[in-house]
Amino acid sequence: MAYNDNQMNYVEPSNYESATEPKPEENDEGWIGVILEYVSILVALPLFLLLSKVLPDPDWVINLDRILLFILTFIVIYFVAHSFKFITTIGLFAGIGFLTYGSLASGDHYGWKNAVFDYASLINSLNRDDDQGVYVLDFLVNENEKKIREACDYTNVRSCALKIIDENKEFKDKADDYYQYRTFIQSCAICKYVNENWNYVNDPKNEEYFAKASETLQSTKGKSFYGDCDDHSILLASLIKAIGGESRIVLADGHAYPEIRVQKKELNDIEFLIKSLYKIRNLKLHYHIDDNAIWLNMDYTGNYPGTRFLKGSEKIISVVNI
Repeated sequence: MAYNDNQMNYVEPSNYESATEPKPEENDEGWIGVILEYVSILVALPLFLLLSKVLPDPDWVINLDRILLFILTFIVIYFVAHSFKFITTIGLFAGIGFLTYGSLASGDHYGWKNAVFDYASLINSLNRDDDQGVYVLDFLVNENEKKIREACDYTNVRSCALKIIDENKEFKDKADDYYQYRTFIQSCAICKYVNENWNYVNDPKNEEYFAKASETLQSTKGKSFYGDCDDHSILLASLIKAIGGESRIVLADGHAYPEIRVQKKELNDIEFLIKSLYKIRNLKLHYHIDDNAIWLNMDYTGNYPGTRFLKGSEKIISVVNI
């Protein structure tokens, strides 16, 4: 039997593996990918809080709707950051360099502490309730305004204000860190000290007596303070005026209390600052709204600006601007 080599067909086995089989695709992102993940979380969190406020709440079980919303927000942010990885990376390193320089350079520069504060303040603002303030437009004239204004001899109490600020190291350090709110933080230190050391004493019977701020200080050398509500208001408003703060005294029905002015646009930052300074988690600020200003209550009922109003003092008779 003849054998024809030309008719021989060689079929390669189907399970043959090539020696040059390509290797699995390697992940070439490395630490850049990890950084993008963290950046995406930082951006997604405030965006998620904002969306939670504006979108309807279906009120699913165990807040499943909000969990899915955050996951979706993160995925979108990460996809955008990953798609423009080069631009995102350049911007990230530029930001790190800018904040590092601001933290290390001498003088007042925007650094890491300021960035962390602004981010935390943003988160706080997205979680805060609507305005709790009372709008105040018109005031009546009070016959005691001139006497109260004359009693606020703030130029004579500046040295006491500086001493109080210097002795409160924690607030003093915060004032250095957040220089844009330095005067307000220093005012907080003064408010805390005066209110914690205030002792209520009535005026002489059947007489309305307004002690000068300097007189209240001289009576006890600034270690503790005595007087009624208008004496307290005169002293605290004068001490704050002495360091450049804006203060006023509200005359209510049978009561008087001081207030400190901040701008409306600063309210979110101010609220977060007070939480931080006084270690208050659930804070509700009490204030009056006048044009573009917020006037935080500084009554002796609490030791921080924005403390609750004394019951029965809602009816305002007059306001004394110092």
